[in-house]
Amino acid sequence: MPLLRLAASRLMEGEGKEELAGELKKFRKNDAVKGWLKSSALFEVLNKKFEGQYWWEWPAEYRDRKKKAMKAIEEELGDEIEIFIILQFLFNRQWNRVHDYANKRGIQIIGDMPIYVGGHSADVWANRKLFTIKSDGSPDVVGGCPPDAFSATGQLWGNPLYDWNAHKKENYAWWGTRLGVAGVR
Repeated sequence: MPLLRLAASRLMEGEGKEELAGELKKFRKNDAVKGWLKSSALFEVLNKKFEGQYWWEWPAEYRDRKKKAMKAIEEELGDEIEIFIILQFLFNRQWNRVHDYANKRGIQIIGDMPIYVGGHSADVWANRKLFTIKSDGSPDVVGGCPPDAFSATGQLWGNPLYDWNAHKKENYAWWGTRLGVAGVR
């Protein structure tokens, strides 16, 4: 990771910027990306600032994403936010190259996408109304499964459940963005 951070820092300082600036700008404007990029970057720097505490334990102004607090954190940790964004860009760029390389050789890369998201995540922090969580953001109803052949007591995964009525009201836009980022068409 230190080498990637160094590459991101150099890009911020202008090294190689002419070559990559246009790609980075396009990446930032991509509809699938811009729906999560800034929130993920803010979450990442706040998570580090508060040493991995659950976001619902952060001071209320950060927990509740108050505009003044978000602006202040962008000013205080702007370089860290930018490094996170550049690292996402560089990963996305490399992933697309690998994917294209494989496809040109008749190889399809497939995988899966987790259905649930973690409660302590940028997804839940930035989209609270889409999950069944308490007013402070802590988990209310969480995912799991009943007893079965693998576990006599069942499993409690701890992931917040979706508020499907809220998703329906937004025409499942969050899901569309999520699947779009994963390349599902």
